[in-house]
Amino acid sequence: KQLVRLAKAAGMKSIIITAKHYEGFAMCDSKVSDFTISKATPFKRDPMKELADACAAEGIRFGFYYSQNQDWTEPYGGQYKGERPEGYTPKDFDIYFKEKVVPQVTELLENYGDIAIIWFDTPGNMDAKYSAQLVELVTKLQPDCLINSRIGGGYGDYVSLGDMHIPPVRPDVGVWETVDTTNDSWSYAWYDQNWKSPKTICKRLVQVVARGGSYMLNVGPKGDGSIPEKAIETLTASGDWIEAHAEAVYGTEASPFDQGFSWGDLTTKGNVVYLHVFEWPVGGTLRLSDLGANVTSASVLNDSGKVG
Repeated sequence: KQLVRLAKAAGMKSIIITAKHYEGFAMCDSKVSDFTISKATPFKRDPMKELADACAAEGIRFGFYYSQNQDWTEPYGGQYKGERPEGYTPKDFDIYFKEKVVPQVTELLENYGDIAIIWFDTPGNMDAKYSAQLVELVTKLQPDCLINSRIGGGYGDYVSLGDMHIPPVRPDVGVWETVDTTNDSWSYAWYDQNWKSPKTICKRLVQVVARGGSYMLNVGPKGDGSIPEKAIETLTASGDWIEAHAEAVYGTEASPFDQGFSWGDLTTKGNVVYLHVFEWPVGGTLRLSDLGANVTSASVLNDSGKVG
């Protein structure tokens, strides 16, 4: 409940949680493997179920991250870190895929209510036939669920750009997202104190929306599941700014210009253009030309909602 409430306070509309990452550990009560939070740790509950329920109660869309190719602890999985079984060939990936990936993804799609997004990662050289099977499975069990492009094989409902990539020019890829993180790490790292400021987070959000994309921001919880205090502070402050300027963020379209300006960027809604001024030009005069229309009025949306 605390996680969901923090996400809402930060202005987020969806939560995607890691169900299985590269090391193969399942954060859910999976019947497929003993390498799970409910079987291999003292924590015997299913936090994925609890989070799914909390999201449903608060109106937050819920989804899963799943590493479909890499699995460092499965002898037939991609990038296995141990010694392969005698007689192993790359074709034995089929065993891992059929015996772990398909049944675990099926559990995720069947046991947690409505799934808005399933976020696959690092397909590597995985054969496209496996990606196709996962698409078919998701479509069958959760027809409204979105799939990102990192499923591989040329599949996906939208494109996930490279990690932390804020495109300076609008990418010609259709529907897309940028995946960013609150500091420089994806998981919790005690030594990483290079936290993005609320101003930086809001600026990067605007830059992505202005290019026509969606912004997914990662948070790495501590081992006890709590969010680092600095992340809470920056996310809450970012959410305050977003709430004060929601009209210029939610439901907006991309800028009419392919790239931003030295002073900031634009979002649009109908015949309204929102100017997000990151830094006022020297001299205090902001110039904007080539809109292709006459400006009939101008006003400050919310001068009190400044962010540090």
